[in-house]
Amino acid sequence: MFVPTVLVDVGNTRTDWCMEYDDEPGEFSPPEHISTQALLDRRAGFPDSWRFSRVIVASVVPQIDVQLQKSQLLELKLVTRQDYPQIKLGVDHPDEVGIDRIINVAAAREIAKKLPLVVVDFGTATTFDVLDASSTYLGGVIAPGIGLSRDILNERTAKLPKIEIFRPVHVIGHNTVDAMASGLIRAYEAMVEGMLLQIEKELGTSAELVLTGGYTELVKLERPSRIIPYLCFEGLKQLCR
Repeated sequence: MFVPTVLVDVGNTRTDWCMEYDDEPGEFSPPEHISTQALLDRRAGFPDSWRFSRVIVASVVPQIDVQLQKSQLLELKLVTRQDYPQIKLGVDHPDEVGIDRIINVAAAREIAKKLPLVVVDFGTATTFDVLDASSTYLGGVIAPGIGLSRDILNERTAKLPKIEIFRPVHVIGHNTVDAMASGLIRAYEAMVEGMLLQIEKELGTSAELVLTGGYTELVKLERPSRIIPYLCFEGLKQLCR
């Protein structure tokens, strides 16, 4: 009798999880979601599906780690950077690198089969992670995320509303909502394109590009890229082999 494996990605804003079954390696169920703040506030308990499964967790929220360690889960693994020895860390302070970033580049390396590469993650923050030709993680770039930028515009201004995020047809917005949407999506597209040029200039070569995160379906870049919305799950699957 097989025991299902739950892959969990604990982010600052949202926690995503899916099921991978031992009799179908590499296949997992449609992801489910819960507010990370609801878990922190204990307004929501850990899902029942976690209690009778092997649970593999990538977390960037230490308080959730503590809650998980105190839980009565059947089998729990909190992933650390030591689980990905194929990724060398070429940064000033290795302990500051979030596990999600290591998992993303490890997964992208397996999928792309080409180095160097850049992973752009459109999450709470928009991050760029760079893996060079020797599989050394060089670090990257951290910028405010699309959703966070939307919230700040609403909270720090008197007249700008909190809009639904969408990709506008035109760059030039002819009303406030369209102008804000253009700033949130099209301006981010330009930022990503420009940042990639600067990264490649420092690398001295072109790089494979992998996009992940919740807003990937809205972002359209000029350069070829691989879009993998749940890249973290692909990286966690490597630990199930």
